[in-house]
Amino acid sequence: MLIDTNQKIFIYEQEGNLRGYILLNFQPELKLTSGHYEIDKLYIHKEFRKQSIGKSLILESFKKYGKDCWLYTWDKNESVNFYLHLGFKDKGMYEFDINGKIVKNRIFLMKGN
Repeated sequence: MLIDTNQKIFIYEQEGNLRGYILLNFQPELKLTSGHYEIDKLYIHKEFRKQSIGKSLILESFKKYGKDCWLYTWDKNESVNFYLHLGFKDKGMYEFDINGKIVKNRIFLMKGN
């Protein structure tokens, strides 16, 4: 693994096995907001979804780095309601082109108190 001081990762493991991880990016290429870090990746192995692992990883990132963060996810991703349930605000769409195909993503923002 390459060392990048602008990224942090939290790993959720149980019984010596990786169940999921969250990757935080403090210098994202896409500049949406000032002073907010990006939740670059949140991955939970499909066998372990719906067990609050994703929520635990996000709450750990809040505890360590605060709530001022944002993320984007594919418009049709099943995680959309999960982010809304956690209190993220839907800030609209972000589209980009991959080999001539437009991919739509939803942007979510969380602000700390």
